[in-house]
Amino acid sequence: MIEVSGLTAGYGNKQVISRFSFFLEASQSPLVLAGSNGSGKSTLLRCLLNQISYQGAIQMPSDPNGIAWLPQGYSLPIDIPVSDFVALAGLHPSRPWSQPGKAETDRAVAQLKELEMDHLAFKRTDELSGGEWQMVCLAQMAMQGSEIWLLDEPTAHLDLYFKNLVFHYLWKKSAEGKCIILSTHDIPFLPEKGGKFLLMDNQTMPDINPETKKMVADRLRSGQKTNQVSDRTVF
Repeated sequence: MIEVSGLTAGYGNKQVISRFSFFLEASQSPLVLAGSNGSGKSTLLRCLLNQISYQGAIQMPSDPNGIAWLPQGYSLPIDIPVSDFVALAGLHPSRPWSQPGKAETDRAVAQLKELEMDHLAFKRTDELSGGEWQMVCLAQMAMQGSEIWLLDEPTAHLDLYFKNLVFHYLWKKSAEGKCIILSTHDIPFLPEKGGKFLLMDNQTMPDINPETKKMVADRLRSGQKTNQVSDRTVF
């Protein structure tokens, strides 16, 4: 269960979200943050991670493995084999930068295989395309073992096939018990059922289905708000 009450946050003198509230049961996951650029999707995720200061209250269950986080534009300052990069997330916290052993490497390759990326296991990270890197980062996030996953535009650099694959993978993991919150502009690629939208302009949470997918995608494409409310100043 995740509960956000009266959340207000921004950067410097710029307020991005104001008096934002929602309640999410694990059974309602995945939760898809839907809104135009600048509507506060990334800001909300960063508040949930406690990366920026905010006013209001956030209640989240504790997880010994922390919160799994896939940001936009993640980069790696070193060049290592893909299998090692993924396996690092599976190491015990007491030895986070140790050399992964066979058990961690086998788990990493299995995780890559689930995302159809096992052919990259023994490439080096600097040899990957942008889309391959995005998929490898998702595999590493999944290796962490967390129950709560936060993802910011996880399909932004992917082709059509892998957009579909990633969303169906996330829906599958949610059905297995993960609590997943993600932002995306790739609304048409979402599965036809399961999960909820969180509309950034009016804080409502409609079920995801063909009708709501079309409504949200059409409104975002046209630059309209999904609904007009008097006390919201940003979409």
